[in-house]
Amino acid sequence: MNQAADLRAMIDYLQTGDDLLVIDGQVDPVHEMSGLMKALEGGPALLFNNVKGYPGQRVIANIYAERHRIAGLFGTESEYIARRLAEAIKSPVDPVEVSAAPCQDEVITDNIDLMQLMPVPRTTEEDTAHVITGAVAMVKLPDTGTFNLSYHRLSVTDKDRTTIAINPAGHLFHALRQHEGRCPITINIGFSAAGMLAAGGATSQTITPVGYSELGFAGSLQGRPMEFVKAKTQDAYSIADAEWVLEGYIDLNHRSSEDVAGGVKGYLMPEAGGYMGESHTLPTFHVTAVTHRKDPIYYFPIGGANETVNLMGLPAEASVYDICKRYQPRLFDTCAALPGMRGVGGVVLRVRKEKELDDALVNNLVLAAFAGHADLTWVIAVDEDVDMLDANDVMWAIMSRMNPKDDVLITPLAKETSLTQRGGKFATGHKMGYNATYPFAMREGGRFRRPQFPAVDLDQWLTPEQRLKVKAQQDDYAKSIARRRR
Repeated sequence: MNQAADLRAMIDYLQTGDDLLVIDGQVDPVHEMSGLMKALEGGPALLFNNVKGYPGQRVIANIYAERHRIAGLFGTESEYIARRLAEAIKSPVDPVEVSAAPCQDEVITDNIDLMQLMPVPRTTEEDTAHVITGAVAMVKLPDTGTFNLSYHRLSVTDKDRTTIAINPAGHLFHALRQHEGRCPITINIGFSAAGMLAAGGATSQTITPVGYSELGFAGSLQGRPMEFVKAKTQDAYSIADAEWVLEGYIDLNHRSSEDVAGGVKGYLMPEAGGYMGESHTLPTFHVTAVTHRKDPIYYFPIGGANETVNLMGLPAEASVYDICKRYQPRLFDTCAALPGMRGVGGVVLRVRKEKELDDALVNNLVLAAFAGHADLTWVIAVDEDVDMLDANDVMWAIMSRMNPKDDVLITPLAKETSLTQRGGKFATGHKMGYNATYPFAMREGGRFRRPQFPAVDLDQWLTPEQRLKVKAQQDDYAKSIARRRR
């Protein structure tokens, strides 16, 4: 798919589809840019053409903030993104090494100063550092020879050093153990749509275990191999079409505090869970080279925004889809996480009952879903007549179809997401499953039958201007009800 070829092709695709807002007025990357992004949350992708202090540079944001945009990029529907990703993960396309690449149009090895080179933002006045949020680490795993891609936050602590946050359960930590604490890597910022989405897959989902190549996943998703190139200063590799690349090495034995740039001590930046993330003392990433494309474009996702939630959550959805489809292919239809579930915190399953036994099998399916990702805390099952992408319709199903005594499943103590504030030091807690489906015996003629209103041609009564006015006044739930004539 041409729209997924690289970041620039994706920008052209979004602009052609009127799904990109270009901002030409000067924007300060310190606080101002993130304020604009939050004010325009839920709208088009954003391209900042005039970044204060960085003449000639551009910043792209909000690419993955909306499911319909992601579905369009990969040729599917919003409800079936999980299926599309699961199919790509199960049929990887091997990457290809190239001898020259756009990511090395410019190579800087002397007098590196990250803050002078790149427009690394600060998101709120409480932030204690300039944080690279779209940083994708690429490392070759010695035991398998495969490449791992994973997102990590990098707090700039010096001209050529950052901290790097590493999940002990993540794939990069596995690579660090094999390299005995000093690991050559590259940090890649801004590349193909498929590659940036695939990098969210290196967490705790079962469909992409340690040793799985996210490059293969991305290649399958975009319909052509991902290309990579040898780094200039490290025994490592870079993504060929990346806008920015930081070459260097992680040193687990050298640690630094993330608190370096004022703000409120102890708070680093907003996180995907919706809270301010705490700052920590973390391993150091030493930068030995910066390479970039001509006129590079910086990619900036906000930690607490829908974009980051989707980047983390969609590969998790694919893992849940895979395990549920293998367990109950007839009963299970699809799944998706609501924005408030913060990506890996929860998921909604949609089922299609065909017999009375399915009333009980839904509960088995809910329990199976928890095995798709260790961080899942809530799983909600709904019927096919519920809009699983609309939180109000899901809540309606919980309120009207669920008996708390019989339809709530609570697990023993287990691992859950660390993005909420209830999990404690070790992010453990009790998971909850909700069977918000109605009994199969009441499927026909019972009190759970939803009305189906007649279809009408609004053009017979309303002008185009009136239709647009009404649509602008309708909230998302009203639009969902109107579309389904419920």
